[in-house]
Amino acid sequence: MPPKRVKRVPAAKSSIDSGLLSLVQNLHKRLSALEPVVVNKDVKDQKDSKHAVPRLLKTKGNGRLATTKQSFSGAVSSIGSIGTALGTVITLTPGTAGEFASYAALFDDVRTTHVEVFVKIFQTTTNSVTGTLQGSLQAPGDAILVYDPVDNTSFSSIQAGLNYQQSTGVWSMLAGVVNLATTRNGFQHLKAKIPAPVVDPGILTDLLDSNWVSTKDTAVVVGYLKAYATAPGAAQYLVIQTYLRYHCEFRSRT
Repeated sequence: MPPKRVKRVPAAKSSIDSGLLSLVQNLHKRLSALEPVVVNKDVKDQKDSKHAVPRLLKTKGNGRLATTKQSFSGAVSSIGSIGTALGTVITLTPGTAGEFASYAALFDDVRTTHVEVFVKIFQTTTNSVTGTLQGSLQAPGDAILVYDPVDNTSFSSIQAGLNYQQSTGVWSMLAGVVNLATTRNGFQHLKAKIPAPVVDPGILTDLLDSNWVSTKDTAVVVGYLKAYATAPGAAQYLVIQTYLRYHCEFRSRT
């Protein structure tokens, strides 16, 4: 009688089980390494706030906030001397903008990537930025607004303003029109990009410092706006009104 055969389990099945176990263990390790998402409890009730701090922010391993982007608004107005051309300089300091302090309390560093400006210039017979608008100009003129990253010296001609790379270009104020702008809402618009700092430590040290600066230093200057408009009539003043929007990024250091 021939010997009885013994049924054996194929070796391939054992190999498949071992490979599946290794795959599950590897997947578990990957899932465990994922960074958690936390809710910022300080602002969880600000669902409907247009400028509320984001409720869900990506964190690092220790739970600190990582990065986020936000914009802040501001407004600046000034008036020139009677019967003279307008030459004014506006200092750009994001740290003084509304709601900046709320983000400064959450993050360590901030950098401003660009600034948006909406500007108009008009004539008034009252020495006040809220003076009565004039329906017609005693002397038609031109105006320009530029961005300068380092220098706060005003200029005294339209031609000088044309030397700047970032500007609104020239616009005309014509008789019978308070402000003639290229935008449909009556404002000129300038989107100024904040340049990267120069490597030389002796340049821009007090102005831009670096791309990232401490949120505690609210006096950091990211450049200047310079406006010039030709002289109005002898009995009139020129008023400039600007609305600003700072676009910023925030981060934590750890």
